[in-house]
Amino acid sequence: MSLISDTYKLTRRLLRNTLRMPFFVFITIFQPLVWLFLFSALFGGVTGDYSEFGSYAGFLAPGIAVMSAFYGSVYAGFSVSSDIKSNVVERLRCAPINRLSIPFSYCFHNGVLVAFQAFFVLVVAYFLGYLSWVSIPGLVAIVAVCTLLGLLFGTLSIAIAFLTKSHETLLSIVNFLTLPLLFTSSLLIQSAGMPGWMQSVAQVNPLNWAIVMARHMAANSWQPQTFLYCGLMLVSVLLVLRLMSSCFKKYEANN
Repeated sequence: MSLISDTYKLTRRLLRNTLRMPFFVFITIFQPLVWLFLFSALFGGVTGDYSEFGSYAGFLAPGIAVMSAFYGSVYAGFSVSSDIKSNVVERLRCAPINRLSIPFSYCFHNGVLVAFQAFFVLVVAYFLGYLSWVSIPGLVAIVAVCTLLGLLFGTLSIAIAFLTKSHETLLSIVNFLTLPLLFTSSLLIQSAGMPGWMQSVAQVNPLNWAIVMARHMAANSWQPQTFLYCGLMLVSVLLVLRLMSSCFKKYEANN
């Protein structure tokens, strides 16, 4: 029980700190909407059959919610590396708490932010008419997918932060991975319009798994692929949680 209660208390502390930065909250919420408007205007003329989604914007909106979760989570490790440099993590290690609650609190803090961000994007898209045909359970399912993706990449980012303890190293890894993962997904165009080798890469791209699942849920089209990708995502989250725990223990052993 101490792990759960301590994780809850530390997560609440991180959320309070986030709410003290209103400009950060504002940018985090509204940046995905800017992406939605710009991408739908820029790529709206791309050829493809989007009748299932009503329009290209309807096709794009679930992907933008997933993209916001992705970008929000890959930088989760920066708060960890910042707290390491300012000795916050060291002070927490001296507190009478379960040690594993420290990395887990960063994970769940990121998960809450990602869920709220995805929810806001989907609600705005719904009232703008981009997703007016999507059911409420479908919207909730998309938020769940975004949260799962956020936990996957956020936990991985946090693990790297504990392993490297360096802003610069983490930034170089994040910058190296984000664009290749983004452009080997079906975010902007349908998979059929991608080169064959990119379609193959997309099959093992977790970002693409989440985008495909979100679109299936938006269209209320629960296919075998949906359940396959969901299972792969759950297994991946469990693996990176294990990795993060190992990285934190290694950090403790070396400090």
